[in-house]
Amino acid sequence: MINGLAALAYQRLGEIISAPEWADGGRLPPEEELARTIGVSRPVLRRALALLRSEGRVSSRRGSGNYIEPLPGSDAGAFSHLPIRNIRDLEHCMSFRLVIEIAIAGEAAERADELLIAAMETANSQVSASLPQGSLFEADFEFHLALARGSRNPYLLAALEGLRRQIRISFELGRKMRSLPLTEASRRVAAEHELILDAIRSKDTLRARHAIEAHIGGTIRRFFGSGI
Repeated sequence: MINGLAALAYQRLGEIISAPEWADGGRLPPEEELARTIGVSRPVLRRALALLRSEGRVSSRRGSGNYIEPLPGSDAGAFSHLPIRNIRDLEHCMSFRLVIEIAIAGEAAERADELLIAAMETANSQVSASLPQGSLFEADFEFHLALARGSRNPYLLAALEGLRRQIRISFELGRKMRSLPLTEASRRVAAEHELILDAIRSKDTLRARHAIEAHIGGTIRRFFGSGI
């Protein structure tokens, strides 16, 4: 149970520190307040904070508390001048995303520990639990961010986060083109995510890379009739 709670705390803290208001970093609330906000005990919170410190996303200052470290690049950073204006832009974005996520899946299979994998599982459970109304994007993207955190490579994480706006556009456009009910889409996406997760649990780098290629590359082939 402690692993599940620590994974939940890790995921929730990741969401908090990725919010726009923390783009320049800053001091987190005291641990007691933070644990109460998230709904976990302080020992569980400290496990999540320790992992975030090991990733360089949070730092601890003796007698002062925990501080958020800004990630290299942000949603308003390197890719802000590359909007999706036409179908060619969309193809370039999706092809680049595939390259990035194949690398993410491979490194996550090599480096992710039990806590990081539990965070991926928690994120995917939100995909499969999606309601019949609304957007599946946030739940889906959180899973892919969990994969990127599992890679323990801050540059890959920053690259993926920097593409959030463009990925959202391609995701929603794809949903409209296929006209799938949200419940059916969420089940399919969650099942494809589970194949990626299974490879990462097994530390099978090649299978993880193939699974993410099938997941994202399949979307590219549905859009354009071919992959990269």
